[in-house]
Amino acid sequence: MRFSQADTSFLVDAIIAMRYVEIEGRLSKLISVVKVRGSGHSTDLRHYVITDRGIEIDSRPMPFQGMLSGHPSALKSPD
Repeated sequence: MRFSQADTSFLVDAIIAMRYVEIEGRLSKLISVVKVRGSGHSTDLRHYVITDRGIEIDSRPMPFQGMLSGHPSALKSPD
């Protein structure tokens, strides 16, 4: 996935990806931190909503894989 046309992402300190996906027949919003210079960070996809209080991000990662490629499938829970 490219984040700039001229490959200039090295110029920024952070990149956050936000996108719409369909989950169980409903439109949902996802957010993920792609890059933070000089800092470790989670790369999990998380559901978010915009409310009167601002952006509220779910504390749990999305239980699916392949969401950005358009072929989502449920992650198997570790037993």
